[in-house]
Amino acid sequence: MQQISTHLAITVALIGGLAGAVVSGLVGLLLQYRLFSQQRKQWLLDKKTEEYRDLLRTLASSVERMARYSPDFGMQFTDKRSGEMLVVFERAASKGKAVIQDRIFVAHVMASCEILDRWKALAGERDMNKFWDYWKRLHREIIEAARKDLKVKGNLPQLP
Repeated sequence: MQQISTHLAITVALIGGLAGAVVSGLVGLLLQYRLFSQQRKQWLLDKKTEEYRDLLRTLASSVERMARYSPDFGMQFTDKRSGEMLVVFERAASKGKAVIQDRIFVAHVMASCEILDRWKALAGERDMNKFWDYWKRLHREIIEAARKDLKVKGNLPQLP
């Protein structure tokens, strides 16, 4: 009788130990999965933030160059330099177009907000006041879309 109870105790202990190891392993796997999932979400959020910053930085730089070298309202050059001025303007417009088109993580936002079409309208504008109005609206639209996409809470301050 004592031998059976010793066997039973050993069996119960082994089963309990095995069950504990299995549960511990499963909990460990679950925690690793959750940690990986959170890290992936943060990585994606960081990549999107980086793309939006690069987009805004490049577009702002392009807009400044386009305004400065616009054949319609930029700096006044002699006819000899007007060709060079147009080349600088076109390069800036092309750089803006390229930065919109090469987005990876925020491409869906660029498409849904029609950012490329808005950029083309801005680049084609020949009136200085309308040009700057287009830029202010485009800039604000990108910031609002980025904040929504990145799930940033709070109100956007009024831009000048």
